[in-house]
Amino acid sequence: IRGFFIGITEQAMSPGHLYRSLLEGNGFVLQQVLDVIHTVTGLELKEVRTSGGASRSDIQNQIIADITDRPVLAVETSEASLGSAVLALHSQGNQPPLSEVARRVVKIRKKFIATQDTHRAYLPALKRFASITETLYGSR
Repeated sequence: IRGFFIGITEQAMSPGHLYRSLLEGNGFVLQQVLDVIHTVTGLELKEVRTSGGASRSDIQNQIIADITDRPVLAVETSEASLGSAVLALHSQGNQPPLSEVARRVVKIRKKFIATQDTHRAYLPALKRFASITETLYGSR
């Protein structure tokens, strides 16, 4: 696990700022992952679904929506193993298509839509994050 904070000063940083920067860092890394998926596969994922602890944080989900400019659907069941259960059920044979099994089992708690002004405000920070990450860790 690697991480960094840039620009922390006692005058400019409260515990709330530090916490929000962690949530924003999650969103920036997710955007990088989405970019890699697109580069490698040519697929453009149209939405993000969150499960586990992240699915319970409305703030985290909104930040992800704002950074990625994609709808974020937080699943009702917070256990991240739900996806494994869906795959296990589907693998039993004589099942409808995987998308149908998932639609029946996975229930959405809340949908988060990007706020365009906030998304645009994140773009320079996302570029800085990518540049700093490449400088510190090199390209992948």
